[in-house]
Amino acid sequence: MTDQERESLALKEQKLYDIVRPYLEGGIYLAFSGGTDSCVLLQVCLNLQKKYGGKVQPVYAYSCLQCETDEAVKGIAERIGTPLIVMPMSRELMEDVLKNPVERCYFCKTHIFTGMRELGSAAGCKTIMDGTNAEDLQKHRPGLRAVAELGVVSPFAEAGFTKAEVRALGQQLGVAEYDKPADSCIATRVSYKTYIDQDMIDLLKRGEKYLRDEGYTCVRIRMIQFMARIEVKKSEIPRFMDDANKIVDDMRALGFKYLTLDMSGYQDSPLDV
Repeated sequence: MTDQERESLALKEQKLYDIVRPYLEGGIYLAFSGGTDSCVLLQVCLNLQKKYGGKVQPVYAYSCLQCETDEAVKGIAERIGTPLIVMPMSRELMEDVLKNPVERCYFCKTHIFTGMRELGSAAGCKTIMDGTNAEDLQKHRPGLRAVAELGVVSPFAEAGFTKAEVRALGQQLGVAEYDKPADSCIATRVSYKTYIDQDMIDLLKRGEKYLRDEGYTCVRIRMIQFMARIEVKKSEIPRFMDDANKIVDDMRALGFKYLTLDMSGYQDSPLDV
């Protein structure tokens, strides 16, 4: 990081603290996934809480579409320094998301933040907060409409943090997850208007776990009708090609029928096809 980049980060960090601090007194319910953005924001909130008081409560909205278990995410929050509330999201509640329309993220975020607002109000917390960063605002994120409609506060976006700057701040604050690979929900693996049933969810989880266990660091399997499109880091594609026969055999044994490799490499974005 250059001197200019360090100076820019320091200015944004101070702006971030100035944004978060006034919300502490009324209480903050923080949408927590165990990913980099929410982990760093939780650490920021807890550091400010120690100095100024107030309440900070992370909440994990757990549904069948989440990649990490509630126990794993609980462990992350507790290691950062606070207990986690798990808010179960039933398949019945998520049915409009499982139908997988183009606006699925809007429905999902509406359910999540409505539930969090109800929990927060009952606990006397006034503010719902999330880890949306400034780069997210430039991407296809239908869920941001729900963020705006429900008055969710996004301090990283407001302070102008890029993803790289969130990671840099996390490293500076000693957050173990500062360089954690992004892991969006299972719905982002499935082409729009394809219903996401439990068999598909289980298959995708098995496939991605297999590839991670084989040593591939950033992995996505995108289901486009009957075809599984595999994404790994571009630098790992040559090794993948060397292992292709074994991978195909193993993944067919897991339940995949048709497999292809995206030669453009891993893409940290939802499936827009």
